[in-house]
Amino acid sequence: MSNIETKLDECNPDISKMINSTDNINIFIQKLFILLIEIQDEGKDYYETRDFINECIILSTRSTDDVIKWLKENQNESKHVFFLGIFLFMIMDLKEIRMKCLNAS
Repeated sequence: MSNIETKLDECNPDISKMINSTDNINIFIQKLFILLIEIQDEGKDYYETRDFINECIILSTRSTDDVIKWLKENQNESKHVFFLGIFLFMIMDLKEIRMKCLNAS
């Protein structure tokens, strides 16, 4: 079991069973949305949520660009609009962190 799968299992033992790299993007997004709601219901803070979602994406072998592209192209449901907003916010935050690290070097 990889380090990421171990971390995900610590948060929720069903995640590595739920996230499957062979799922098409539609199924993956639906599963990711369900997991987002579940971890919010558990009271996870923004940083835990961001890291958790990022780890789910890595485990799936997809990229954040794949997820964002799909969400931009599928704005027909309000949950997709909501999810896109969360992703864009998370990406801005991650880019800011990377820039601070680069500038500190």
